[in-house]
Amino acid sequence: MAAPYILLIEDDEDDAAVVLSAHRRGARKEPLVLCGDTAAARRCIDELGLPALTLLDIGLPGESELSYARILAADTRMVGRPIVVHSGLLDPATVRELYDVGVNAVTMKSADFGEATEAMTAILAFWLGVNLVA
Repeated sequence: MAAPYILLIEDDEDDAAVVLSAHRRGARKEPLVLCGDTAAARRCIDELGLPALTLLDIGLPGESELSYARILAADTRMVGRPIVVHSGLLDPATVRELYDVGVNAVTMKSADFGEATEAMTAILAFWLGVNLVA
């Protein structure tokens, strides 16, 4: 079994920098693995095993808005492994659909780096510190 890790599926370097900053700020022991698209994320899961936490930006290149969220949430191996969608503006119907397909949380990105880092630090602390992962 592979060591627990955080899978970040994000194609924007600035947004990835927020998560990296929060990871350092929260002194997370789990390695952070960045994948810029869903093909890389699939390879990562095949090679490293299941992540302790998946942070997913929707609307990645080459994917319809919700397709990879559906694929991840439908994977029976992911039961008990949190999937958190972290994205920009989402309409209420999309948020409902994300929960309907099985993601655990939907959070909004902030344009302010400090605010975004603080929010992401709290997200990591909850899902990896307070929440129990199967």
